[in-house]
Amino acid sequence: MDLYTIDTETFYSKEYSLSKITTEEYVRDSRFELIGLSIKKNDKKTKWLSGDILDIRGAAHHRLVERCYPRTEHHVRCGDPCMALRHQA
Repeated sequence: MDLYTIDTETFYSKEYSLSKITTEEYVRDSRFELIGLSIKKNDKKTKWLSGDILDIRGAAHHRLVERCYPRTEHHVRCGDPCMALRHQA
């Protein structure tokens, strides 16, 4: 069975970070910006996805959601809520 590892990269600052507010507040805040995400399948080379949100969402959806692969995330506290709450993935 394939395992995918995901690392979501988002904007943060001294005032705006997960150490200052809850995950939901962070994701729903107007300062929230998804910069990109990386996806790694098993021990293969990591793929970086960036661009506008539709590019990232489409590529991630195609690689993961439609295929229902098991996955782990580097920042699981933010990764899944980021995609679910903000981008309806």
